[in-house]
Amino acid sequence: MPAAENDEQLVLLTTPMPKGYTFVRKGNVYVTAHCRRATHAEGRVVYVVVSPSKAKTVLGIRCPQHIVDAVRATERTSREARHAATEKRDDALAATFREALLDRYPHVPPDTVLRIVQHAMKKHAGRVARTGTLELATRVRLAVRAHIRHCCTDYDALLREKLEAGEGAQKKSKKKTKRGGKENQKLRNEVR
Repeated sequence: MPAAENDEQLVLLTTPMPKGYTFVRKGNVYVTAHCRRATHAEGRVVYVVVSPSKAKTVLGIRCPQHIVDAVRATERTSREARHAATEKRDDALAATFREALLDRYPHVPPDTVLRIVQHAMKKHAGRVARTGTLELATRVRLAVRAHIRHCCTDYDALLREKLEAGEGAQKKSKKKTKRGGKENQKLRNEVR
């Protein structure tokens, strides 16, 4: 009988390894996901290895050795095809984004279009072009606005000024609270 997906147990790295199991370090999503899925399919328990700290950071999983060996072999043989498929999807996404950008802003110079698309499409950076939560037109508008802000204005200087102004206001408020007197007493009474 297959195990439920919640048939997992949290263990520490120092917990003895169950017989026939091996540790799979977190990091390769393909390996960990397929090991987890295959272990559940066999009706076996997946042991989630966590750090001993209060944060309980996940370090990896423990799965049966034969499953890990099979998954790693499949990962090695399918690696090139998966990378090619990912590259093809990324290229299609970039082409769609580029077309939408040119539809909305047809007079943008080609070199600028290329820079906007490359910057907005950067993986693992939380860039706007890759999000699935916004419509394509909104993503294009936000990417162009960000490009203009960073490349056509003195954004860093403006940001520095704003931060310095914020620090000045913070210093003033600290001075007022240190002064004491009626203002400080009134503030203390409001907090209570």
